[in-house]
Amino acid sequence: MYMQYVRDAARARRLAELEAAKAATQALDSASTTADEGKDGKDEGEGEGEGEGNKALDGVTMLDGVTVFDGVLDDVSAIDAAAIVYQWAETDDLEQGEGYADRLLSLCVGALPYDVEDDLTDEQSEELADIVDDVATVLESMGVADDDLVSLLDDWDNDAGERVQEFVAAAIEDGSDPASFVMGDGSDEAALDAVYKKRVAIRNGKKVKINKRVSGKVILSAGQKVAVRKMLMKSRTSIAKLKRAKSMRIRRKMGL
Repeated sequence: MYMQYVRDAARARRLAELEAAKAATQALDSASTTADEGKDGKDEGEGEGEGEGNKALDGVTMLDGVTVFDGVLDDVSAIDAAAIVYQWAETDDLEQGEGYADRLLSLCVGALPYDVEDDLTDEQSEELADIVDDVATVLESMGVADDDLVSLLDDWDNDAGERVQEFVAAAIEDGSDPASFVMGDGSDEAALDAVYKKRVAIRNGKKVKINKRVSGKVILSAGQKVAVRKMLMKSRTSIAKLKRAKSMRIRRKMGL
């Protein structure tokens, strides 16, 4: 089953990722502190702290830390996106007046690392846009037409949503797996490489970019919240959720 596949594939590299994330956290925290100290020293005329932001910690430089965090964050985000698509493809409980685009948006909102109870802040809107872009990458890698992608994820058009949902559901039934681009071919080499490289599904030499941003109030219905809970069970543990939130805070702090 899909859930077991995700768990088994993720477990194979989880320890390595956690160790990498730990080293990256130390490197980023150390680099941040050292950079602040260097700045203070420069302001006082000492000037000795300049460039210390790239100081190595146990062989891990700030650049290494950023690279690893990029990989870890991409990995968690990609698993989220695959789980969103899979849960969406299983949708058979749309509520009255709800379309498939509405349901997909609710799943994307539910993947945010915190509950949204009011209008989306600018920061939340940006993070939601990243999730939507990851979902676009999964859908594109499965062969969804560009025009339908734009109509669905830029305009949240329910007619396009119905077409894409039917296409994805049929593809999964035929053996296509939304997680395949996340997990690669299952080899150790692919898993390790995924920590250090961003994975972007490219078809015909380009990738569809989702340009619009969701804003305003987003209220999930009871049925949508149930779907979100099912999706989260597929995508990550609470620890991974906290890791994602922490990594995003660190990246913002470092201006990355």
